[in-house]
Amino acid sequence: MSAPPPRRRDGLPDVDALRDRADTEQAKLSELIAITSAESTVMDAQAECLADSQEAARQRISAAEARVSRAREDGDTVGIAAAQAQYEAACSAAKEAQAAGIHETLAILHQRKENFGAVQYQIGRTWDAAASLTRAVSWPDPPERP
Repeated sequence: MSAPPPRRRDGLPDVDALRDRADTEQAKLSELIAITSAESTVMDAQAECLADSQEAARQRISAAEARVSRAREDGDTVGIAAAQAQYEAACSAAKEAQAAGIHETLAILHQRKENFGAVQYQIGRTWDAAASLTRAVSWPDPPERP
């Protein structure tokens, strides 16, 4: 880890205050981007787990359908009833998993939207602070240095 860069100073209190504000806002933005990037990685993993869960539920339904078909082909009424019960249980579990998955997916999307909004807001604050500093040192004439 390297040492932080030395503080830039102009020797002008107004300009130094603007530079401090610009540096502070940039540090906040950098931290926010790092945090939201880490959160995004976690959200991606959650979304992948949800997709895997849905796929597993679909596979359980397909397997239960196959058992019902085999039992019907065999003509075993007890086997048909048992396979049908397994199929209905698999469908019911899949519907519950789907509802939970939709709820969690919406929560993930909401958090992504909140993170995006927070980053956009901080970008605005950072750009405003940098613009104020730029105006102070550039327009119309740079201030006199002591």
